[in-house]
This record gives sequence, C-alpha cells and structure tokens, in this order.
Amino acid sequence: MSNEKGIYNIVDIAVNSKMKLVLSADYYHYDWLRYQVEAPTKNMDVSVKMEYRIRRNSFLAGQYSYKTTNKNEQATPYFKSLDFCKHHRFRLQFSYPLFGTSCMLKTELSGIANYSNNKTAWGWMLFQDIQFDIKKTGLNVKCRFAVFDTETYDERLYAYENDLTYTFTIGSYYYQGIKSYLVLKYKFSIGECQLKLSSVIFNNKNEIGSGLELINGNHRSEIKVQLFLNLH
Repeated sequence: MSNEKGIYNIVDIAVNSKMKLVLSADYYHYDWLRYQVEAPTKNMDVSVKMEYRIRRNSFLAGQYSYKTTNKNEQATPYFKSLDFCKHHRFRLQFSYPLFGTSCMLKTELSGIANYSNNKTAWGWMLFQDIQFDIKKTGLNVKCRFAVFDTETYDERLYAYENDLTYTFTIGSYYYQGIKSYLVLKYKFSIGECQLKLSSVIFNNKNEIGSGLELINGNHRSEIKVQLFLNLH
C-alpha cells in the first residue's frame, strides 16, 4: 500500500501432530494524510490462531485478533483531532462428520468489539453449515442457517459462503437478522446443473438497499442457476 511503512512478522508453530499455532504481528505507520485521517499515524495488527485436529475429519479452530486504527474527530468547528480506535475480533470453528464422511457439519461463532469515542460497540454471528452427498444420485447439498446481531454497520462480520462453480462469495452480516441459503449441484451423464437459493431477513429494517435496488421491506431473496454441458 502506498504511503505505508512497517514490518510484518509471522510464526508458524507445530505444537504436536494434532495442534498448530500461527502468530502474526504487523506494525506500520503512515507518514502522510489519508482518507478520514488527516495526520500521520502509527498502528498495529496482531493475531493468534490455533488449529487442533481431533480426528481425521474433525477439527477445532480458534482465532483472536487485535487492531488499532485512527479516524478524524470534529473537536471544534475549526479543528479536527484524531480518535484512537481499538478493534477486537474472535472466531471459533468446529467441523465434524455426522454419518461417516458423507455428511459434514461446521459450526462457527464470531464476534467483534470496537472501542471508539470512549464507547464500545459489539457484534456477533453464529451459523451452522451442513454438507452431504446423496450416494449414487450425483446430488450434492450445501446449506447454512445464520443468526447475527451487530450494533452498527461498523461491527459487520464476514464469512465465506458456498456458491456456484467459478463464483467466490464473502458474505457480510450486519444489524440484526437471520440468513440462510441452499446450494444444490446435480451431476448427470452430459453435464451438471447447479442451483442456489438464499434469503436474509432483518429484524430492525423496513427498507433494504437504495436507488434502483431499493426493497420496501425487511426480506431479500436471491436465486441463481447454472448449467454445464459436455458436448464432446
């Protein structure tokens, strides 16, 4: 990144055959002004990640990160000072098979705490993933049910979402609500058909989006279809 100088360190520790620790620290500074930061600043970003393999297809992972930032604060009508912000994040994940290896479940809990202007704002998200193959049918099913609650948009949380082939999706979860999706992939003799259905319901909003994408209501749905044909 331009206008940034610093040092980044990472240590990967194999505690034993089942456990691994990853420690990282990033110390950096900006010598000039940036968007919403009208002064030189120094910040840090550190994290600790643990991965523990319980069995062949079961593992537990946890991560904690701490980051500092700065932003302008209108001290007077003619003078802006810098507010020092602290960001704490954590993520816990547990993946395990249900029936042998044909059905996999993943449970994840993540949270955030932002400290700014002598106030702390919180956010959390919990989701359950289920993935399974129906043997001898060519059908693969992936689904998720998520519950989330954040005080503001600044406490939004991110999570990878399964999607159609050649589509990469990182979903953002903010305010209060529930989100779910279902991905079906069916293979047949000359190709593959894929379908994704997703829905999000907000508890504290009467409108979603803006402009031409404005939805009058608290519910948004999406449907995606993709077809691959092998004509050789």
